[in-house]
Amino acid sequence: MGERTSYAPGTFSWVELQTTDAGGAKAFSGELFGWEAEDSPAGEAGTYAMFSKGGRHVAGMFELSDDMRGRGIPPHWGSYVTVADVDASTARVGELGGTVVAGPFDVTEAGRMATLQDPQGAMSLWEPREHPGAGLVNEPGALCWNDLLTADGESSARFYSELFGWRIEPVPGGEYWTIRNGEATNGGILAIGGMPPVWNAYFAADGLEATIAAIERAGGGVQMPPREVPAGRFAVVTDPQGAVFSLFEGELDPSGAALPRPPSPATPTRSARPGAAGAATAGDGGPAGRGSRRRRPRGRRWPGRPRAGARSATVPPTGAPVTAGRRGRPRSRRCRSRTRSRADAAARAGRSIRTAGG
Repeated sequence: MGERTSYAPGTFSWVELQTTDAGGAKAFSGELFGWEAEDSPAGEAGTYAMFSKGGRHVAGMFELSDDMRGRGIPPHWGSYVTVADVDASTARVGELGGTVVAGPFDVTEAGRMATLQDPQGAMSLWEPREHPGAGLVNEPGALCWNDLLTADGESSARFYSELFGWRIEPVPGGEYWTIRNGEATNGGILAIGGMPPVWNAYFAADGLEATIAAIERAGGGVQMPPREVPAGRFAVVTDPQGAVFSLFEGELDPSGAALPRPPSPATPTRSARPGAAGAATAGDGGPAGRGSRRRRPRGRRWPGRPRAGARSATVPPTGAPVTAGRRGRPRSRRCRSRTRSRADAAARAGRSIRTAGG
């Protein structure tokens, strides 16, 4: 079982959906992954929902405010990295060329958080107290991988190496870097231009075609159909509100053990056993890559919902549409172009996914 009760500092530990339709997102995720949603009051900031599967938390969700939509923030998934001291980590962001977008601030008894913008994109930091992060990873219906799509992979690699102590290794023959947190694989970075930088979340699927068919029936879409990689197969999809995420079917490593880096797109070898954080194995230091051969808190205990009056804990991607359409409403040409770029980027990476939070 990919169960987790704690995460080492520097590990991807939580993902969160920010959407335009909380009710629709709950129905969609329940049908697709079997998730159950539990709302927690967040005062003037609204409501934060905790998604669970089998009694264990897997993700969070809140509805974008009118102000956030007006500032061009579209529905999207956000990623969190566990840190030992969020104040100390946040203090270093500016020194390294990044920007603190929100925080640090307490999230009641759950923990303490901040949202930062690296020289290219954005993510959140999480100092756990009563909420360690996802309690289930690297199983169908749970997080199994995270990677950053950015125009300047080298700059992002330097920033995160200094901030988290990650060892970020280039994959020969391509523009992909494998992230290691200690000896554990912990995600990836892909250099891809022509699109806003974004951290991409992957969820394991038990039957890729059946899952995609369910997404389309519910009003979602497919940005990239299933592609084979050494570890299995993956696809890039959107929910009915337009939030992009990826699905992976293949070998999962519930233990979160460290795995070798994924193979290069130029040297696809089915014997390689890459690893990356956040998509196929999460919980002990990061998810593994796609290149392997095989395959409730009380009250306001929620992670990322911004406090009333605070700056948004999310940075709107450059050039993002104001909102993505609700179910049945076509998204703008600009939005469709951006998600196609993400799909092409994922395909070109040719990397493996196996371990999240390992």
